[in-house]
Amino acid sequence: KRYGQFDRVYSFHCLHRTNDQGTVLKNIAALLKPDGGCLLLFGASSSCMCLDKKLATMDHWKKYRKVFENTIPPSGDLVGRDALLSYMLNLLKNAGLVPTTCEVLQQPPTFSSLEERTRERGWFLMAMNCLSAVVTEEEKPLLLKDVTEFTTRLWADENAGSSPLPVSLFLVRAHKPRP
Repeated sequence: KRYGQFDRVYSFHCLHRTNDQGTVLKNIAALLKPDGGCLLLFGASSSCMCLDKKLATMDHWKKYRKVFENTIPPSGDLVGRDALLSYMLNLLKNAGLVPTTCEVLQQPPTFSSLEERTRERGWFLMAMNCLSAVVTEEEKPLLLKDVTEFTTRLWADENAGSSPLPVSLFLVRAHKPRP
């Protein structure tokens, strides 16, 4: 309301940290003029979301459960491209947006060794973890330990034949129709 409506809204890697993506898309629709468009790229599911869900079940992180509840989107529970696409198309429809592009981009993680995965992925998971900014200095070593164990378990599962969890992104280009 303060700045009026816009012809375009762009958002890259910002919309994956909410548990209410439907409201976010409705807010984007409200920001758009009729025939206005949006281009959105954001996480659909990832090892970060799986880690957050795992941490949320641990007793020693229970005081942070509200943080997890507010930052893990429903898409993190969906398996497969079709389920993710269906979820997003439903959200867009409910928000009054008409997609011209709605894709799920997937890339399996590629690491050559446990050491590389622990070093690279562990660092990334620590940086992207929703607790990283709120834990105390005393809690950081325990968080690092839990992240390292999670990363090691992912590697072991992949070596045992499990499919690696791909990083899945939503790519959405949509417009608000004229009334």
